[in-house]
Amino acid sequence: MPGVNAKSLNWRVRLLAIEGNRIVVEHPVTLRRRVPIAVGGTIVGSLSIGQNRWMFTTAVLAVTVREIGGRPRAVVELLMPDDVERCQRRSFYRISTASLSLPAVRCTSIADATDAVPLEVATRAAILNAAGTNSVQDVQSLEARLLSGGPASEGVLLNIGGGGAGLRMPPSCGPMLDRPSYFLLQVDLTPDVPLPLPITAKLAHTRIDSSQNIQAGFSFDFSLHQEYESFISETICRYIAGLQIGDRLAA
Repeated sequence: MPGVNAKSLNWRVRLLAIEGNRIVVEHPVTLRRRVPIAVGGTIVGSLSIGQNRWMFTTAVLAVTVREIGGRPRAVVELLMPDDVERCQRRSFYRISTASLSLPAVRCTSIADATDAVPLEVATRAAILNAAGTNSVQDVQSLEARLLSGGPASEGVLLNIGGGGAGLRMPPSCGPMLDRPSYFLLQVDLTPDVPLPLPITAKLAHTRIDSSQNIQAGFSFDFSLHQEYESFISETICRYIAGLQIGDRLAA
């Protein structure tokens, strides 16, 4: 069961159909793996129109496969909400009936992607070892060496998808993002995942939102540590399964 301070995860999914009292959307995916969605569970949905965001709560009616566009696609069928509520600009992902606590992400510019591999290896070992003392100390030592040189910024994980993530970052991180380099994203899912998950990534795109914050899209890069991809996807899927016990999954 997830801890009381568990963070919500957010996916961007495509709306495929509206049928009576049902909303049909594509099944969320993380690194080519379908995330576990429990029928009967509660999900928080959001819809952005221009600078306005609307949120609602809904229930999962079915998880199935349909033929769409001439090919089978995994879909999730959601109950049509009775109403939706507009999010206030200063109340990010928060309405009177629902509130999402999105994970913090530390984003650090690194000179060489190979520098991050020892940290990824040590973090995986520590988590699989239930964060034993020696393993945690190894991770902290590697973090101190790797993160001491490059510029860093704290962001919020807006969404996660098949091969990357979207972050909301402060305007001050603009110069860091202008540099052509690799980035280390440390996704904080503690306390349910005992250590932040380090993931090597490349910047894909940026835009400025209405609050002058930077919304940055990153593409994960596992080319130097391919087996680490399955560990990340498995860890996220286990976390999502636990989230649904407390109904903190967003779509």
